[in-house]
Amino acid sequence: MRNPLNLLNQIHKGYSKHGPYYFKHLDFFDLEKIQEYYNSSFDKFVSQGIQTNQEKFDEAVERGEWSEEKDKEICLIPIKIKNLESSKSKLKFPQQQAKLDEDIDTFSNNLKDLVFTKNIIEFQSAEYYANKWSIQYQIYVSCFSDEQLTSPTWNSYDDFDESEEQIFNTLQEHYLKYYRDFSELNLKKVAINSFFRNIYSLGEPFRVFNKPLINLTVYQNQLLLYAKNFDLMFKHSNYIPNELLDDPEELEKWFVKNHNNKNQTQQPKAPPLKGLSSAIKEKGTLGLNEINRM
Repeated sequence: MRNPLNLLNQIHKGYSKHGPYYFKHLDFFDLEKIQEYYNSSFDKFVSQGIQTNQEKFDEAVERGEWSEEKDKEICLIPIKIKNLESSKSKLKFPQQQAKLDEDIDTFSNNLKDLVFTKNIIEFQSAEYYANKWSIQYQIYVSCFSDEQLTSPTWNSYDDFDESEEQIFNTLQEHYLKYYRDFSELNLKKVAINSFFRNIYSLGEPFRVFNKPLINLTVYQNQLLLYAKNFDLMFKHSNYIPNELLDDPEELEKWFVKNHNNKNQTQQPKAPPLKGLSSAIKEKGTLGLNEINRM
C-alpha cells in the first residue's frame, strides 16, 4: 500500500488522483443517487422481461439445483468459521489446533462452492444487470477534472456512456487502482498509524474531519469506526507486543486470543507509555471485474 499518511491525506481531502482523473470519495448523498439509479435500472430490466434473482432461484429449486437450506448455510458457515477460530485461539496444543484448521478449511471450501453455484444462478438476472449499470454510474459520479471537484469529467451520463472504448478502459484501470488503495486492510493500517491515533485521541473523534457526520465520506466513516475498535483494544489490553503495532490483522488475532485467555493477567506489564507516538509504529462491493460494455 501507499504510505499510511499519504492515504490519510487523501481521506482528509476527500478525493484521490489517478492519471488525469480526480476520484471523489463518495458520501451518503452520492450513495443515495447511485441507489436510485440502481432501482430505476432494475425496474427497467424487469419491464423488459428479464428474470429477477427470486424467479431464477425458484426455477433452480424446481430443478433440484438449489434449496432454502443452502441459502441458510451461506449465512451460517461464516459464523461457524468464526466460532471455530475463537475456539482455536483457546487451545494450547498444535494437534488440537490442526484439527480445527481442517474443519475451518472444510467449511471455507463448502462456502466457496455454494457461493459459486449461487452466482451462476444469479447470472444475467435483473439484479445482475442493474448492479453492472450502477457500478458504471458510480464511476461517472466519482470522476472529476479538478481537485476542487467542481468540474465533472463528463457533462452528462450519455457523454460518459458514449466515450471511446480505449478511454473507458483506461478510466476503469485508474478507478480500480484507486478502489484497491482503500481496502479494508489499508484503512485499518491508517487507523493504527501513530500520527492518526494521536489526532484521534486528542479530541472528540467525530470532529477529526471537522464536518457534520452526515457529510462524512465512506472512507472517513470507515476510518473512524476502525479507529474506535482499535482504541478499545488498546484500552482493554495491559500489554501489546511492539511488533503488532503496525499490523492490524495480527493485532486483531492477538487481541481475540488474549481476550479469551483467562491467564491474560499473567502477562508481563509493559513499561509506561510516553505518548502514543513513542509506542505505536507507523504504518465499494463492487465487483469491478464485471464491468464491461453493454
